[in-house]
Amino acid sequence: MAIGWTPWNPSRFEMVRKLEDAPRNKGQVLLMRDRKTEMLVAVKKVPSWWMQGNHWEFLAKYPFETERPWMDVAYLASLNQVGYNWACTLLGVYHDEDYIYVVTSFASEGDLFSWSSRSSNGKVTPGLEREALIQPLAVQLMKAVQALHDLSIAHRDLSCENVLITKVGIEDGIEEIRLIDFAAATSSRMSDRIHGKELYLAPEVHTHSSHDAFLADCFAIGIVLLSTLLQRFPWNSTKPGACKAFEYVRKHGLQKYLAKRKFPDSNVTFADVLSDSCLQLLEGLLAVDPEERLTLSEYGSSAGARPTVWDEEWVLLALNTGAWGRNVSDF
Repeated sequence: MAIGWTPWNPSRFEMVRKLEDAPRNKGQVLLMRDRKTEMLVAVKKVPSWWMQGNHWEFLAKYPFETERPWMDVAYLASLNQVGYNWACTLLGVYHDEDYIYVVTSFASEGDLFSWSSRSSNGKVTPGLEREALIQPLAVQLMKAVQALHDLSIAHRDLSCENVLITKVGIEDGIEEIRLIDFAAATSSRMSDRIHGKELYLAPEVHTHSSHDAFLADCFAIGIVLLSTLLQRFPWNSTKPGACKAFEYVRKHGLQKYLAKRKFPDSNVTFADVLSDSCLQLLEGLLAVDPEERLTLSEYGSSAGARPTVWDEEWVLLALNTGAWGRNVSDF
């Protein structure tokens, strides 16, 4: 997919509203209407002083930066080209004197956490009803990351904010996920640097000289799922000694932690609102020891060498029920 470097034409793109700020680089994500196509598009507006003119200029300016914006553009273009269905469509890269504008298709329902909080007017509190609501999209997420790994790409920054939901089809309005922000992605399975948001990081990222980035992505999926189900984050950090909550998990295991931790002003524990099969899946995804963690059965993995998410009861149940998007066809 060829992406041109085109001067920004403000008369072509009509502002609808600001979606969010990007405080780190003084950028913004805007919802705009492309008057040429009449499509709603997402526009990432980034200062030129941050993004620089190309990837090599960025590396020269910020050699120790872990998020590389031009790699986000390159990976997205490449994924579009090979027919990867779980990413937004890159529509163009534009510039003016002060900013670079990356234009993509718009995911109509926002990120996963916001979507789940708005569902049923916010009345679906943690419990089995919420679990059933989230289940189809959670399995889509696993399939999306498996497909990414099959292309030899580790995301390394999976989070609730980087999983978007969009409706496809005019009549049925099927909901599908879209992964975004590939700025920390890599084509190397083994990684020796820390990438991603603190609370999503697998513990071995802090304790090993190098780690399996695919297994670290699996841990991040577990955090995305658990925090979406609970409507809160289970801990602040997996860094040794940094968070008492995760130190309890490290010492006693996830299930004992969830059975002990209560919601504020309540006698209800985290474990009380999760099904047994969901708890089992989460325990596998969030295993502290990466050698015990569930895999996504990525291409090239040894058959039967270790358990996968596709063997889990919670996932198998989801595959037989629920509304699936167009991209879920072959498990």
